Amino acid sequence: MQASFIAVLITAIIIAIFAVLNAEPVSVNLFFARFQLSQAVVILISFAIGALSMFILNMVQAMKFKKQIKQLNKQLTDAGKTIEQKQQDAERAQQEKAEAILANQSAATPVTEGMFSEENNDAVNAAEAEFKQTLEQNQGEQ
Repeated sequence: MQASFIAVLITAIIIAIFAVLNAEPVSVNLFFARFQLSQAVVILISFAIGALSMFILNMVQAMKFKKQIKQLNKQLTDAGKTIEQKQQDAERAQQEKAEAILANQSAATPVTEGMFSEENNDAVNAAEAEFKQTLEQNQGEQ
């Protein structure tokens, strides 16, 4: 910001010096009128019109950039929501799969006098460990 201010200030000083050095009156012909003005005034008015034109063009460009940034931020937000929803769906599917595995293993294993056999107990413990590991991985990915 300071560098651009200094550049504008130096440019303005150079133009002012040039205008003062060329102070004799000149005739300015417009489409509908004719004026006698100092050449310095003509130079300064021309500079001001050019500066104003550049300012307006820069403002239009800045507005386009702001609009584009707004659209990109909206797309980013929408993409984030989609990713979050897909992660939740994947977690839910993995949890249902793990529960189904546990249910199938416990339904396929006969229970003797209300207790699991040692072999069945190992299978249930392995399925529970796999289920916990799957949940931890899903939470780690988030």
